Amino acid sequence: MNFAISGKPALVPLSSGPAQENYQTSVAGTTSSVTITPSTEDANSTVVIAGETVANKTASSPIQLTTATTLVSMTVTAQDGTSTRTYSVAIMKQGSNNANIGIKLTPTSKLAGVNTGPAMYNYKTSVDPLTQIITVKATAEEPNATLTIDGNTVSSGAAVPIALNASGVTNINLVSIAQNGVTIKTYSIAVYKDGSNNADIDLRLSPAAVLSLAPSGPDLVNYQTTVPFSQTSLKIVPTAANGKSTIRIDGQIVANKTPSQAIALTPGTTTLVRITNTAQDNITVRTISIAVITEAAPPLRMAAIKITTEETDAEETAIEIGNALSPNSDGINDYLAITGIEAYPANKLTIMNSKGVYVNDISNYDNTTNAFGGYSKGGALLPQGTYFYLLDYTTKAGLSKRKSGYVVLKY
Repeated sequence: MNFAISGKPALVPLSSGPAQENYQTSVAGTTSSVTITPSTEDANSTVVIAGETVANKTASSPIQLTTATTLVSMTVTAQDGTSTRTYSVAIMKQGSNNANIGIKLTPTSKLAGVNTGPAMYNYKTSVDPLTQIITVKATAEEPNATLTIDGNTVSSGAAVPIALNASGVTNINLVSIAQNGVTIKTYSIAVYKDGSNNADIDLRLSPAAVLSLAPSGPDLVNYQTTVPFSQTSLKIVPTAANGKSTIRIDGQIVANKTPSQAIALTPGTTTLVRITNTAQDNITVRTISIAVITEAAPPLRMAAIKITTEETDAEETAIEIGNALSPNSDGINDYLAITGIEAYPANKLTIMNSKGVYVNDISNYDNTTNAFGGYSKGGALLPQGTYFYLLDYTTKAGLSKRKSGYVVLKY
């Protein structure tokens, strides 16, 4: 079991004590009580803290502290009701022993841990060669800690500008002293000018679609999304945290904040798109995949309508019906085009939605005055999607004929 004490004091393991696992910690002298939040691997375990049964990942009732040391006992019992493990924590009021800090750099750079260095925690980072000043913001986890940056005492969360050397590396040293005056943590940051190491990137799809994390995939970060079968392509708009990184989408370089080339989609298939963002330092690379799942086209359904299709006589004018329209007044595919319909003025076009429900019919279809432009019989704009049609017409010889099919409406 893991557990956290309110106020976030650090837990120091002890080699001996009354329980199987023993710890000690220290809080501010003014602290009158604390709560303890347990976290067990098995949610069905039973946790008892200071005699109180506490739900997993839920704070206990306040535990009152004495002026000396308060010993808190905890027991975890497995679901079988037999297996147990005991814990104890001795809480002293000698001032908080929490010396943890968070560090943020501006321009935004990534801190990479290194194995050796002058401090307890050693990092390196890299910035644009033209950067002259980097701002360091150190935030103490516990507000009573004392912070210094390069020997100067600073307030928690204050932005401190540090002048960088014209060439080579600039070393920045931070020290955090906990309220108890005993617990000390030291940090060092080596800042190089080899180009920014920030390869963070945000992605937006056009047309818009929701990206969700995929359970697995080939890259560092893997997403998936689902689009309708009527969508034939998409574009990806990348936004890099650092504008000097190099973005590639399916191997093609794409400018920051600029749409990629159209990526073709096929109904009923999954298209895997690969994205890489190489930071300015040409070392740090972030890889991302997007699995675009295109829904399968539904079967052609016409409710209870019986459809009979007859071939056009060789001597008659052939009719060709388009399969898409986008009535957005751009002059392209604003209506459903029926080539050759002028030869058969006695005609009627019936439109149904994907469930076979009638939505419109147009007699004497002529591609101009009488044409389907995405509206219902009552004049309402229809939602985009797949629609089915029946075209009934009479030939010059007086024969009745019919054509059927589907059309995709998209704005």
